[in-house]
Formats: sequence, structure tokens, C-alpha cells
Amino acid sequence: MFVEGKVRERLDLRAGTLACDMESAAVAQAAHAYRVPFMALRTVTDTPEHEGQDVFGKNCLSASKVNAALLVKLILSLPH
Repeated sequence: MFVEGKVRERLDLRAGTLACDMESAAVAQAAHAYRVPFMALRTVTDTPEHEGQDVFGKNCLSASKVNAALLVKLILSLPH
């Protein structure tokens, strides 16, 4: 499913959306079909204004640290 038009506008207004993750959709759909919990945690390392291998290289380490911290926080918040 592509997020576009009015749906995209509503997401942008409500959440300040910066990106849409379409690549995880197939995994999410398979998880749903088999009733397996699923969550995607993605990182944006470049933008249309700043792209390419150099930008990826500069942002990859900091993006990984942010994702790791978020994942640890999420895991620790799960019921035991």
C-alpha cells in the first residue's frame, strides 16, 4: 500500500511525518497472517536534500545509537 494523497496529508499534519516505510510492509503482512507480533524500527540516514554515500556514512553511527537506545527503552518497558 502506498501512502499518498489525503492519507499522507493527514499523517503529515498529525505526526509531522518525515518518511514512509514501505519496505517493511511485506514482513508486517506475513507476521499479521501468522499472528506473530511485529514492529519495525527504521532509521533515515539521508533526505532528498542531503543524499549519497557520504551522508549515509556520516549519519549511520549516530542513527544506530539512537535506534539502539530506543530499542533498549522499549524492551525495558515491556511487562515481565
